[in-house]
Amino acid sequence: MSGLMQVPTGLGDLSSWLAAMGFALLAANCLLSGRFRWLTGLWSIDSVMRTHQWLGRLALAIFLAHPILYFDVPETMSAIGYGWGILALIFLVALVMTALSRDEQGYRYEAWRMSHGLLSLLVMVLGYGHILGSSGLVKRAPDLSLALLLCVLIASGSLIWAYVGRPIMLAGRRFEVRSLACVADRTWSLTLSQQSGPVFSFRAGQFVWLRAKSPWNTVDHPFSLASEPRADGTIEFLVKEAGDFTRALQQELPIGSPVYLDGPYGNFTLPVQSFAPAGLLFIAGGIGLAPLLSILRSIYSQEVPEQSLLACPVVLVVGNRHEGQLLAQAELKAFSRRGLVVHQVVSEPSREWTGLVGQTDEQVLAPLLPSDPRGWQVYVCGPGPMMDGVTRLLKSRGFRAAQIHSERFRT
Repeated sequence: MSGLMQVPTGLGDLSSWLAAMGFALLAANCLLSGRFRWLTGLWSIDSVMRTHQWLGRLALAIFLAHPILYFDVPETMSAIGYGWGILALIFLVALVMTALSRDEQGYRYEAWRMSHGLLSLLVMVLGYGHILGSSGLVKRAPDLSLALLLCVLIASGSLIWAYVGRPIMLAGRRFEVRSLACVADRTWSLTLSQQSGPVFSFRAGQFVWLRAKSPWNTVDHPFSLASEPRADGTIEFLVKEAGDFTRALQQELPIGSPVYLDGPYGNFTLPVQSFAPAGLLFIAGGIGLAPLLSILRSIYSQEVPEQSLLACPVVLVVGNRHEGQLLAQAELKAFSRRGLVVHQVVSEPSREWTGLVGQTDEQVLAPLLPSDPRGWQVYVCGPGPMMDGVTRLLKSRGFRAAQIHSERFRT
């Protein structure tokens, strides 16, 4: 049969259904990476990205198994279709491997993210070409072919939204840098004021992706909101110098320059429904105080949505390396007069330091934890290892996973 190759089959239908499942997983992954709030609003960014990573690995395993299952009765496939399938599999392996090795290889995130999206779409287009060259299940089930085409359209639509649709949307809501001030060692307070577009609404504890100067800027940065929702449309961030952009804030974000916010995202927030916990415990490591300060400002503002929060114990533990890194001291003192219990911890104290000394670990935290954890809600934000250690400690002291809330910026 001219132009055709004999491909072993047998469990062909099973293999085809597995491939269809892999296609659906890749389409779902494109949606997860597209920052669609209607889809990811119920999860933390860490949960979304871990799901994205595991779905990608599962899809790879499925597509590696796909050709192995054809070993019984011969079926015909065009040479071009066969070649497209091989290329799709090679690119899928490259897609997963570059994602797994991104940190070790030191790829620039923005370039990697764009190439990751384009490579994902290429895999799906090549895979669909491979499907069209098959005489197997998709020929007998036209609806399946249409469903797989829909998966390709979802992937391409997600990419178009990310690089065309979202910038257009962001352009309709412009912010301006109102102030930028150094408030602690290598830490800045950035205040924005909204200049146009629909009112930017968020919940205390959420975060945004910030784009400087142009909505078409492909480089954006995740920052937690440090302010409570305000009637005057101003928004505050606390930014720690940690990379090229944050070390050059004065050059990147001069006063009066335009800024565009993609968000809000995240569920590191107090519940919106009636909420009467036995107590609230906030544990921050360094700049991890930012989203917790947003929540505290919301609790202790003049317009408190839930008065019951003022009736329960509210405890804040903040860990830093030295006193020069302490943030919002006057504000925290004012909150303490309204019931907030504040414990400041430093690991390298000066001779004048009279607070707690050490790390936010078991030695320091254990005496501060409630004797009965039932009904308490704990919010933890800081470096990854710190959050891991605190979570293990809390669970060992009787806190259930549902009582422990955290947000990680692993993108």
